[in-house]
Amino acid sequence: MSSEVPPREPSKPCSWCERYTEEYGLPYKRAPIYDHDLSRHFDHVRTIDAGTGDIGGLNGGVHILKRKYDGTNCVEKIINAKERALRREIHILHHLKHPNVVEYISAFITPKPERKAKLYIEYCSLGSIDGLIKRYKKNDPSARIPEAVIWHVFESLTFALQYVHHGIQRTEPPVAPGSVQADPAMVKRLEQKWPTILHCDIKLGNVLLSHKRSFESRQHPSEVSRPFRVVLADFGLALPMGDQAWQTKDRSFCGTLSWSPPEIPIWTEKGDVWALGAVILSLCNLLPHSPVLPPPAGWEGDDEPWYHGKQCRKRTRDVDIGEEHYSTALGDLLYNCLLENAKDRPFSFRLRSHIVEGKRRATELGYMKTKEVPKWALCL
Repeated sequence: MSSEVPPREPSKPCSWCERYTEEYGLPYKRAPIYDHDLSRHFDHVRTIDAGTGDIGGLNGGVHILKRKYDGTNCVEKIINAKERALRREIHILHHLKHPNVVEYISAFITPKPERKAKLYIEYCSLGSIDGLIKRYKKNDPSARIPEAVIWHVFESLTFALQYVHHGIQRTEPPVAPGSVQADPAMVKRLEQKWPTILHCDIKLGNVLLSHKRSFESRQHPSEVSRPFRVVLADFGLALPMGDQAWQTKDRSFCGTLSWSPPEIPIWTEKGDVWALGAVILSLCNLLPHSPVLPPPAGWEGDDEPWYHGKQCRKRTRDVDIGEEHYSTALGDLLYNCLLENAKDRPFSFRLRSHIVEGKRRATELGYMKTKEVPKWALCL
């Protein structure tokens, strides 16, 4: 079938959406955002979050559905449509197209006064990174995730970030270390004025795994041997450049405190890079939570002052991943991502070249021999 619903007028894009398209010339790359309820075109499979806040305090509910016309499984995210900032996730994902960013399938925002909204995105059948960690700890606590798999997750999330931040596709060559001005390809890319988007909530639960290869990843022979596709999800707190919250430098809407960089409430691209480093550090140490220490027992008042302090960030300063398990190449790059001064961290478009070099060093040192995870580690 050519359409998932009877042809009707899609809802008009919001003012930010219009600016996004007009200023940057980015076409709509997905099904339109409809102005009528699409629920009747899906069958309920099971509930992930009933809207009680178990998975994301801002969700109105998260469910796995099956699309009636082709049997495709997808995830339905119920949006609090009365909040403009929450509807923003629909408009952001509507424009993004990348194999390491969760795939937009469809969405609707009904007109006032009822104002309902739902977002339909791809279903990642292998669960999230924190689930992978928990299965390792349950089945073989002494084991560690192979370094080749760690690099795969690291590189995949870097692909996602350099696209979300700068519009750089994974097929483009890595930006060489040194001055951006010395790299003609990067100068041309930055002159295109890609509308920078900050994710602002990178954490274990928002990094998903899928056995399904995207069309783009199938074009790369090296991807065939990968154990899974890594997907960055949950753009509910993402901020696009030009948004009012960005212009006023209001970052109060951003992130989970324990996954936030030291400079909070300020958030830039370097904040996402720090959170990426924290995810990889937890993956190396099989921590099913942030490497940032929570407030101690008996802590009174707001948690934010604790996360501004240095005591909670001992793990992210030391970056101990265990040299008996992982190469110094991996540890060195993690250390750079987790530097306390945001200015000293690499941009996402720089990370790729560092990862290529790090993988080369790790291979020479013999750390890249095992490239798979056990079957029990995946949610099959």
